[in-house]
Amino acid sequence: MNLERLFLDHLAVIEQVVHFVARRHHLSMDESDDLASAIKLKVIENDYQVLRDFRAGSSLRTYLTTVATRHFLDQRIALWGKWRPCVLARRLGPTAVLLDRLMSRESMPLHEAVETLRANHGITATRDELLALGARLRVRCRRRFSGVQDLDTFPSSAPSPEPIDLPDPRTEADRIEQALGDALDRLAPEDRLILRMRFQDSLPVSRIARTLGLAPKPLYRRMDHVMQALRASLEASGVSRDRVAAIIGHPAADLSRAIDDLTVGNPAQRPSIWIEAPVSPPRPPHARSPEGRACARVSGR
Repeated sequence: MNLERLFLDHLAVIEQVVHFVARRHHLSMDESDDLASAIKLKVIENDYQVLRDFRAGSSLRTYLTTVATRHFLDQRIALWGKWRPCVLARRLGPTAVLLDRLMSRESMPLHEAVETLRANHGITATRDELLALGARLRVRCRRRFSGVQDLDTFPSSAPSPEPIDLPDPRTEADRIEQALGDALDRLAPEDRLILRMRFQDSLPVSRIARTLGLAPKPLYRRMDHVMQALRASLEASGVSRDRVAAIIGHPAADLSRAIDDLTVGNPAQRPSIWIEAPVSPPRPPHARSPEGRACARVSGR
């Protein structure tokens, strides 16, 4: 029998077998390619020893599937080690061994392992008994391997050459409060009233226009211009949108004094600020009046 010819004729079968094993064990694309190379090398080595050992007791596909599976498992055992139940689990009995396997080898949380035992393994012990049994077992961590690309995320054990000065949240809050107060002071009184009615009282733009005796359509553009001016003032003061989002909610941050004009009647709540000024999309002539989506919010939190 020409073993080389047999190997070449069954390359497609080997690829299908490798794909089956890789999918069964949830391998990545790179791991699947490595397994395919390893299986082909195993078939070729020692003058096609794997093919010479084939006795036609089954189909060649089934035989190669067994060879590929065993080779994959041997690689995993060599890399991770073979799992064995701990001494305490063996002393506590078969249920403890199953629980130890689910928690240590399968990395299941204790409550999930308990439910798996009761649902899939026919364990009749109560949930409390299994939880108490699992609490006695020590979960062993499996070895994990990382590539070079993960080195940037590992913390360094060397001390920092210079201390890192982090900004004080209270100082940052005071600076944002001052910048916001200055930006609001630059607005006209009617513009501040419009902001209060829109974002504090949550009134639609159409109702604001009726209340103040203004035309609705120009009011949309006016609000866009006001929000753009407010955002530009904050950015000119060095206050970015990301910095505001980072400081709001910190215990040291209290910006209520800067926006008293916008939080009348609700001073006890801590405000949150989100400022952005997108351009309102055009509306078709037959559409209903828009609700005024100026993407800014100065609300109580």
